Amino acid sequence: MSSFVSKKRDRVTVAERPDEWIDLKARLSIRDRATFQDAILTTEFQKGDDGAKVSMAAGQLTYKMLELSIVDWALVNDDGQPVPFNPAMIGELDQEDALVDAAIQRVVELNPTLSGQKESDG
Repeated sequence: MSSFVSKKRDRVTVAERPDEWIDLKARLSIRDRATFQDAILTTEFQKGDDGAKVSMAAGQLTYKMLELSIVDWALVNDDGQPVPFNPAMIGELDQEDALVDAAIQRVVELNPTLSGQKESDG
């Protein structure tokens, strides 16, 4: 096992649309995780405070997670025409869509510490 993040991809599909898929990074790197945390968390220290005030931009959580994870796709628009992969289009995905939802779930499975879960050893 390497100490570096694998460049392998993890393909997400759903049975009802076998010709469509979303490719994800197999695991987010330290840099990716820092970018994710910076996008959703802010910390504020004030002189004399006993602790820090931490705020979370919950609306950014899913979007940023997908933005950092999706590396390619084979998706179609409402007219059945292919939509070439473009990172700028990630924000236009439908979170209620079965394939997009499966991708979200898979990102969490591949990166359990993103959701606060400890990674199992086995």
